[in-house]
Amino acid sequence: MNLEKIFDGFVLLTGLECTEAAKWLPLCRTAMEEINERLADGADKESNGILLNSCASAGAFLKYAIVTSSHSESNSFSAGDVKISKNSSSKLVESAKLLYSESLKCISDLFRDNGFFFKEMSVQ
Repeated sequence: MNLEKIFDGFVLLTGLECTEAAKWLPLCRTAMEEINERLADGADKESNGILLNSCASAGAFLKYAIVTSSHSESNSFSAGDVKISKNSSSKLVESAKLLYSESLKCISDLFRDNGFFFKEMSVQ
């Protein structure tokens, strides 16, 4: 996986300028390491590099959306008993979750199987 390409994808997803996005580089590094930790031994990182980098970018974007949404205020307007509110940050987080989930599906065959394990037992 390539941190520079992951960062480029992150910049594209966030719409930030590179200089502004640079402070979020640790999110990209964390997302890359999280995916690396889940990869099965022998997973072909070379031929799946584009998918792996894209997934890490989406993971960093999700982290960014969560962090920034916790700092943003919702836009609302009240008039008497009527209140209209728009919380675009929650929509951003939901969209980022969906993007990351779909990205993970694309590389799921490269992950270790940490699922349920059956083992035969003999009773004597």
